[in-house]
Amino acid sequence: MTGVGVLILCFAAFRIAGGVRIKECSNSHWVEIRENDNPQTIITCDGFSPSSTVTWTLFSDGNQQANYTCGSSDQLCIKLGGDVVVLRANNGTESHSELVIYRNHRTLAGNGRIRCHEQGKGETASCNTNVIHPADVSDCEVNLNDTDRAASGSCQYQKAFSSNGTYTCTWYRQYPGQSSRNYVTTGVLTKTEQTTEGQLYYSGVCRLPPSPVPQTQGRYSYSVDLLPGPVNLHVGNITIQVPGDPVTNCPESVQEGQGVQCDCLVNPSSPGRPLPVVHWQGLQPGQPLVIENTTRDDIGTVFSCQLSWGPPHNRVNKTANYTLNVTTKKSGFPIEAVIVLVIGAIVVIAIIIVIVVVIKRKRRQKPRNPAEATSPTPTPPTAPGTEDKREQDGPSMQSPAPSEGGTQNASTDEYSTLNFNPSPERSAGDPLYDHATGRDPKHTN
Repeated sequence: MTGVGVLILCFAAFRIAGGVRIKECSNSHWVEIRENDNPQTIITCDGFSPSSTVTWTLFSDGNQQANYTCGSSDQLCIKLGGDVVVLRANNGTESHSELVIYRNHRTLAGNGRIRCHEQGKGETASCNTNVIHPADVSDCEVNLNDTDRAASGSCQYQKAFSSNGTYTCTWYRQYPGQSSRNYVTTGVLTKTEQTTEGQLYYSGVCRLPPSPVPQTQGRYSYSVDLLPGPVNLHVGNITIQVPGDPVTNCPESVQEGQGVQCDCLVNPSSPGRPLPVVHWQGLQPGQPLVIENTTRDDIGTVFSCQLSWGPPHNRVNKTANYTLNVTTKKSGFPIEAVIVLVIGAIVVIAIIIVIVVVIKRKRRQKPRNPAEATSPTPTPPTAPGTEDKREQDGPSMQSPAPSEGGTQNASTDEYSTLNFNPSPERSAGDPLYDHATGRDPKHTN
């Protein structure tokens, strides 16, 4: 039986040969009577003859509380007695009678029982009663613990009552894509007495103890049955997600001589639920990778950032490697600058070579007699009428007459070449300058 209260177990109406029964406890041996319920609690007895007289009897703690009898002569029998109404209706071949309890249900709270008896034939059916007040539930939640991969939850409740002492809470989980619930565990129920309007009730907490969660990715729905109280009460959802690859916050490169400190981290775009465990190989979770005073020998060193997720028997492992790149001073100089420097050096060397070659060529072409370079021999005046002839004949080159024997006096030539230092020509302002002829008297033959 479902409802917002404790499942009322109906004590089986036992039937003696004639077929008299109490419908509400035909299967479970208890009948549930909700305290101050609206509409009222209705219990039906049927299977007796229209000509028979029917009597309802109520018991509490084994003691008879009241009798309600309807005879066969009336087509519709209504009996009022305190907090109870008895109805009877005949349809000509079979009759049924209804016992309606509409207030002061606690009179049946102590080991209560209801009996329907057909007089004459002696057939009887009876059920035990459980008077309940369904709990008022609030503040329900379910959470996922990343450390132990377990779900835990709780619900607060108050003003619960069950005359037969049935107080339970049971937790269920519904898998993605399924309509049915799966049993998780029986919860832990705390009870504290409270008195309201002179009646005893209980309040407390229904807890879901830490329970392992599935590893299959998806969203799982958790619900609880709290007796006496609501059943199939939705509490919350838990999402299971496989994590992505781990990441690091390490630099791409580091200058030689500098240090490195960086972390192995959960992927922020796909962290996973529950959260995985990440760590550097050889270090504990949460410890950073620390490298001091890097050298070029560290270039290419690989460090492993490792991730583990799931239970030991079905664990998911993932890895992200970090390769240390140390920038040395030589390799750190820009290649573009090297190329520019090389080209510049080549250009400078080429210019120097050209300058040296030009200087050497000029030195080779320099005259041996300094006097020829500094004091050219003056040209004698040309007689009138001879310029054209000289221009036609061209310059005449007279070689000095050779000395006897076919050779010149070498010593004399050498002396004249090295020691001859003709006096400079006079200028017009010099006292020795011959204004009449325009010549330097020193050079006049």
